[in-house]
Amino acid sequence: MPTLLFGFQKKSRLDSHGRDSGVVILSNKPYKDESGVAGQYTFKIYHIGSKIPVWIRSILPSSALEVHEEAWNAYPYTKTSIEVETIYRNDHGTEDNVFNLNPEELKHLIVDVMDFVKDPIPSNDYCAEEDPKIFHSQKTNRGPLNDDWVEEFVQAGKPIMCAYKICRVEFRYWGMQTRAERWIHDLALRNTMLRAHRQAWAWQDEWVGLNMNDIRRLEIEAAEHLSSVMTTRNGEATDDSDGSSDDVYFDCSDGSSQNHKPSIIRWSSELELGIVDEHSPPLTPYETRAAALLIMVFHGEFCPDNPIDSKANDTNTFK
Repeated sequence: MPTLLFGFQKKSRLDSHGRDSGVVILSNKPYKDESGVAGQYTFKIYHIGSKIPVWIRSILPSSALEVHEEAWNAYPYTKTSIEVETIYRNDHGTEDNVFNLNPEELKHLIVDVMDFVKDPIPSNDYCAEEDPKIFHSQKTNRGPLNDDWVEEFVQAGKPIMCAYKICRVEFRYWGMQTRAERWIHDLALRNTMLRAHRQAWAWQDEWVGLNMNDIRRLEIEAAEHLSSVMTTRNGEATDDSDGSSDDVYFDCSDGSSQNHKPSIIRWSSELELGIVDEHSPPLTPYETRAAALLIMVFHGEFCPDNPIDSKANDTNTFK
């Protein structure tokens, strides 16, 4: 439990930069449920604007760039309102249905076995100090680990633990549901979890030996720090040169003032044309006093480095 909570508070500190990137902790207190299980309840607001691709951010209002998370942490079981459930077991991933899913749920289940040592990590997230193939603990004498570390630990009878996670995502914006949900699963959740577990291993010299009083003190300090960071940054003048505003996406590189830039309220991809998603609600009309027409004219080959059959809606093509 101290390991998990230490990681939460440190990760929150590192990921908070103000405005579109940060965490605000509104509540952090002990709780006991009806069955007598005790744990820690937290209520956090994640500001995720800087973590979201422009093609998603462009259609979202500012309120949608916040994630409100309620978490009831009672190790070895935790559940949050963002539908990520976790169970920790003293095995190496050998249990088939740890969440007791019914046959219909199992039919749609995709199993992704993650190994924090050998799974590739995006180059922009790589940090040598967090690499388990390099890190060596001065306190525990653990590491470095190699690609066969799981088999070696099992054969040697060393303690090993698996974090079983089930992630449910629903993105109800018409025309982008499938694409957005795939991005959230494949990139946002997986990459975040992968790096978080690498960090938990690399930070062990900081959390080994801590008791719950130490953790609570660090959590209070982290909450005060995060509140200060978010308050300070939100009070500063902001620069919208990144091409986005709170409620609309500005796509104008001519240097004109923000007040005179045309705005794109919504756009859809040709990949979605002809695909009917019965679960998606109809597009909500955007109420405005004036209508606007966007005309894009490409002269010659606008993507000469890409083959002629490249998808024009691919962000890499437009780059």
